Amino acid sequence: MRKLDKIKNLFPILLIAFVFYDFFKIGRVGIIEMVNDPIFYVIIIGLVLTVLISLFIISKINPKSE
Repeated sequence: MRKLDKIKNLFPILLIAFVFYDFFKIGRVGIIEMVNDPIFYVIIIGLVLTVLISLFIISKINPKSE
């Protein structure tokens, strides 16, 4: 395995660890403030719609042969 492959395998783990570290750092009050902010929900809805639209486009471009 090359070094680049090892880095690719570690990237998702490092990203998840960074997100948990940020949540731990801002604490309970920070998380409550973040969830109460309406922009948080706009970002979440935008991400969900982007993923759904991307999956729809990919399914139309590359349909499974049955």
